Amino acid sequence: MKLTLTMTIAALAALSAGLAAAPVADAQSRGAPRGSYQASCSGAYVNQGRLYADCRDTRGRVRETSIELARCSSSDIGNDDGLLVCHGHRGSFEDRPDSGGGDGSWGGGPSVTFFADSDFRGQSFVVTGETAFLAGFNDRASSARVNGSWEVCEDTRFGGRCERIDRDVRNFSEFGLNDRISSVRQARGGGGGWGGGGGVPGGRNTITVFRDANYTGGSETLRGEIPNLSRLGLNDAISSMRVNGRWEACTDANFSGQCEVFDGDVRNLSSYPGFNDRISSLRPLRGRW
Repeated sequence: MKLTLTMTIAALAALSAGLAAAPVADAQSRGAPRGSYQASCSGAYVNQGRLYADCRDTRGRVRETSIELARCSSSDIGNDDGLLVCHGHRGSFEDRPDSGGGDGSWGGGPSVTFFADSDFRGQSFVVTGETAFLAGFNDRASSARVNGSWEVCEDTRFGGRCERIDRDVRNFSEFGLNDRISSVRQARGGGGGWGGGGGVPGGRNTITVFRDANYTGGSETLRGEIPNLSRLGLNDAISSMRVNGRWEACTDANFSGQCEVFDGDVRNLSSYPGFNDRISSLRPLRGRW
């Protein structure tokens, strides 16, 4: 009986030690060293001699940060207001360009930092200027930290459906663009819209479509060509529209079937025979269209 009790105590001790070591083993499996940062950081991994982690700052925001491990030697790695630090050395933020010095400030010029996962997590990709094709990050963005005003589009060269963003986006699902962004550029204000002429005062042509008459029901604001509204769940489902600029609406996909040009708001598409709940493709008209 005494031998059995001794063995049971030993087994419980071994199990307890194994459970305590599990988080450390998980971190070490990704090459992440131990440190006090683990209490307030997650997603730690090592790449090319740098430790990367998502750390919470004093305001509760999650910041993506990194630090060069060779500079830390054997000293503890901690979290200082969302920034990885060790004795005598401070890391840098990865989610937005610093204003200088790696001090964690939120300054810098216009930029948008895309993240592979929602809530500013996962691999990131920084854009500071017009990018016609997000090579290496195409159709991967799920959230973004935004500095300035930007236009994101689902196709390369700013084609397909586009949305203007001027705030942080926790999940691009709210725009219907999760894992669908292929190009990005800074949004422009008034003065003729995007290059090539034919724009309308105040910026690029837009159209807001509504499922019901009198601008009611579910709505969606569109920019750029939409050859098939089925992709947005709007095929044969539009009954009224707010129109900015000149738009062509067609009853079949790929701008075929019966088509009509609209240059003003439409309270009820029933006033246009054959168009209520029958529009399948839309595109803005510019120049000499």
